[in-house]
Amino acid sequence: MNFVMDIINNYGLIAILIAIMIEYACFPLPSEVILPLAGALAINNNYNFFYILFLSVIVGDIGACFCYFLGRLGGNKVLTILKKIYPKSDEGIEEAQKKYLQYSSYSVSLGRMIPLCRTYISFIAGISKQNFLKYLIFTTIGISIWNFLLIFLGYKFYQNLDYVASFYDKYKIIVLLIIGIIIICYQFYKLIKTKNIQNKKV
Repeated sequence: MNFVMDIINNYGLIAILIAIMIEYACFPLPSEVILPLAGALAINNNYNFFYILFLSVIVGDIGACFCYFLGRLGGNKVLTILKKIYPKSDEGIEEAQKKYLQYSSYSVSLGRMIPLCRTYISFIAGISKQNFLKYLIFTTIGISIWNFLLIFLGYKFYQNLDYVASFYDKYKIIVLLIIGIIIICYQFYKLIKTKNIQNKKV
């Protein structure tokens, strides 16, 4: 993560856009960090919010289409390779397949907002040979919503940084306690989910 931050500090907007593109191309970069940084960058460099959003959607589409065509040309072999390279991708791929079977074209939009399957859904759509124009439309809708939410979050956070800092200083014990509870609950949830998956496999 420090490596990503160094690149962003040195190259600014170009680095942010490349990071967004390769995140949508299924590289393990956290969009929950990168996209809010894009919002912060917009404020810090006097960029228009919608200009940053538009560029982020374009590069997101490029990354997502790369995965789509990889899936379309490589078929199920691509998923096998992915699972070997990223063993933890297994759960995300399963979730993406399930969502695609449930919602077909709409899953490409919905999947963009589900952390487990937001990038893998492109491979599933490609493997299923979904109509490319339909894929592009639904993918653009999903990417636009997800990018808007996270870039706006970073934009507003950075815009009100002084207020946030003063609020944190005043209530930091409560804030840290809430964050701690959320982390514990999340870890507990993951543990239960992992055990359920293991029990199903037995």
